[in-house]
Amino acid sequence: MDQIIQFATAHPLLSVSAISVTLMALFYEIRLKSQGTSDVQGAEGVRLINQGALVLDVRNREQFNAGHIINARNIEPDQLDSKIEALKSDLAKPIVVCCESGISSGRIAARLRKEGFAQVYNLKGGLAAWRSENYPLEKKSSSRKS
Repeated sequence: MDQIIQFATAHPLLSVSAISVTLMALFYEIRLKSQGTSDVQGAEGVRLINQGALVLDVRNREQFNAGHIINARNIEPDQLDSKIEALKSDLAKPIVVCCESGISSGRIAARLRKEGFAQVYNLKGGLAAWRSENYPLEKKSSSRKS
């Protein structure tokens, strides 16, 4: 303990930086948990999909047509209000929400959770991470529409 105090007094800027980074990481994790969504990596996403989870791709139509998870539904964020009632038939079903990077899908996942969906998951890293792990993508535009 004496060495920690000695280090902190000798390197105050480094000590404050370490404490700040730790607090920011804790805040970020607490914020994610309070939103009620969970991030899933590619392998966990595949497991959920194989068990019948609904996949919502919230990218624009061009990005969706260029490549998306097999059987995914494309709902752009500005269409969510008009499509949410149709999704309520799948209220108890697990839902995996994805976008290109995992950021905007996190916001959509939190919104779905507030609307009463019980099991909502955000694909961590989005389709970029999905591609880097070499999981399959469907590239034809004849996919399901919601």
